Amino acid sequence: MLLGQVQTDKKSNEITAIPELLKLLSIQGCIVTIDAMGCQKSIAKAIVASEADYVLNLKANHPHLHGEVASWFEACQASEQAQPAHSHYLECASTNNHGRIERREHWLMEVPEHLKRATKYWTNLQTIAMVRRQRQVGEKTSDETHYYLSSLPLSAGAQSVAKAIRSHWAVENELHWSLDVSFREDACKVRRDEGPANLACLRRLALTQLKRETSLKASLKSKRCRAGWDPTYMLKVLDIDVLSI
Repeated sequence: MLLGQVQTDKKSNEITAIPELLKLLSIQGCIVTIDAMGCQKSIAKAIVASEADYVLNLKANHPHLHGEVASWFEACQASEQAQPAHSHYLECASTNNHGRIERREHWLMEVPEHLKRATKYWTNLQTIAMVRRQRQVGEKTSDETHYYLSSLPLSAGAQSVAKAIRSHWAVENELHWSLDVSFREDACKVRRDEGPANLACLRRLALTQLKRETSLKASLKSKRCRAGWDPTYMLKVLDIDVLSI
């Protein structure tokens, strides 16, 4: 469900908009996940100030820290000596419709001593995480590794971090994909003034209502058509009691 949105300035990007969006939301006790662009010290500070935790995707936009974290995990796994305190979680999934098999391994460790100086300005940073994904489709296999910074303690466990990371992709799969396929948002030709922002808001409201209406077992596109053809069903989607009007 979309809870809020902030339009970025024409000469800016998401880095400046995310703190403004966080001010609009009550996120106390939540875990906030953000793509690599949002992996910023100021954003981590804003999340902690709102009494929430974060799991931020660490990529090459922080080349030194990314390299240090990657090297640390590699060294730990290559060492035959006792491993540092850590939490491990293995998740396997198969998608029969596409013949796809996925294997995801998650490691969670406390920030090592030699990295504490490099990470001292990351507010409440307690752990680093590594996720290794292996995907097999037919005879083709692909591997990728991602790293994360988190304010969660080691006691939270790798499974809780895995759940947060996995849930993050619901934003793409259940929101952006639906808007593009069911509402053809990317094909919209409205470009001027406040039109794009207003239509974006209306599409997201419509998407939320269509998902909440479960009496009709059909695709979002079919439910949109039904609402256009049948005023009674449209009122049901809008959650309006016919007797009240």
